[in-house]
Amino acid sequence: MGNAIGKRYRRVINAAANGGNLIQDADAAIRRGKDCLNQGKYSQALDLFLEAVQLNPDNADSYYYMGVVFAGSGKHAEAIACFTEAIKRSPGNTLILAKRGAAYCSVGQYKHAIEDLNETIRIDPGGEGGYAYFVRAFACLELGQHKRAIEDATKSLLFRCSEGAYVCRAVANLNLGQYEQAVEDSNEALRLDPDNKNVQRCRETALFLLKQQQGTDASAG
Repeated sequence: MGNAIGKRYRRVINAAANGGNLIQDADAAIRRGKDCLNQGKYSQALDLFLEAVQLNPDNADSYYYMGVVFAGSGKHAEAIACFTEAIKRSPGNTLILAKRGAAYCSVGQYKHAIEDLNETIRIDPGGEGGYAYFVRAFACLELGQHKRAIEDATKSLLFRCSEGAYVCRAVANLNLGQYEQAVEDSNEALRLDPDNKNVQRCRETALFLLKQQQGTDASAG
């Protein structure tokens, strides 16, 4: 999982050998690590989760939260490695599967992402499945599966009103030549995030192409 983790492992091992202040309970280390994570103290959180691994290598939570730290730091390959270790210790855990799917998306491994997200939806369609639909929509969009992207984004909106889901639908509709729907979805996204420049550009493009389309239809009539 990279030199950064290797250095921290050595630090933890050295502390133990030298009688350092290692926490004697893995759950306590995880709790403290989560507190640091919530405060944005990623380096301290990672050290604590590594201590938890040393104290209890079979605890999936330690690896899961290390993955969260790495994902939050933009180190998605390392996050995938940690989430994979967590899944080995907690097979079928939909929270971890969904997070690994999102990390796969972030590194462009969309097919692997969809496999994890499909499994999440299969196991827990009403829980983590809501998040999985959202992430899978973007994976499908990147793969050019625009109709499926629209379907998944629409399903995700049943769980949570999200600007991102409307953006995904807007872009997919734009690619399908469904400019009126693209404008409508852009409007919804801008209602939630009025200053989003990317959505503004998407809406402007959709409006321009819609006017062209309407002009062509009028000429043909």
